[in-house]
Amino acid sequence: MDTLEEYLQQTETAAQILFEGIDKYLETIKSVPLSDVGTTAKWSAAQKQFIYESFAMATLCGAVLQLAYMAIKQYSNNSSVPDRFNALINRGSLAKKFCIGREKHSVPIGLIIYAGRNQAAHYDDIELREPNKSIFEKLCKRTSKGGREFRDPALDLNNGSTINFAGNITYILDWRDYDAYQQDMRNLLC
Repeated sequence: MDTLEEYLQQTETAAQILFEGIDKYLETIKSVPLSDVGTTAKWSAAQKQFIYESFAMATLCGAVLQLAYMAIKQYSNNSSVPDRFNALINRGSLAKKFCIGREKHSVPIGLIIYAGRNQAAHYDDIELREPNKSIFEKLCKRTSKGGREFRDPALDLNNGSTINFAGNITYILDWRDYDAYQQDMRNLLC
């Protein structure tokens, strides 16, 4: 595959199937009427089922991140690093290629893909390596409307309960369907 276009074409079916699978898991939660959220036995049952299946969904999300990671690794020509990431990303680091795209929580989405994919692929490691750890640290630190700082447990590597963050990462990226994923890949690499 010599071009991004060829890569996207040759991985399109796989990506679409992954997003269909992700949507099936999300359907458990989506099926509960908003009026029942948080208050009924139906909500409680749906929530338990979703939590039970969350690792399976994260596995599919990790595969999506792998597809995106490989596209950026193969087709990004980026060689610049935003100033605020200079201390994290070494001159010869592969992560430089990933310093691209729109920002979410003040982090370029290319770096979110990089760290998310690495965490999903190595969730069983005792400690995630840099710059992945620092990227997650930036993602999990938040400030409330009242100015109080807090840590988002959905992105906190130290929360002790989530072992694969891929579902949370694809949520942050707004990747809940193939079209959103494909549009970002084109925006990142074209």
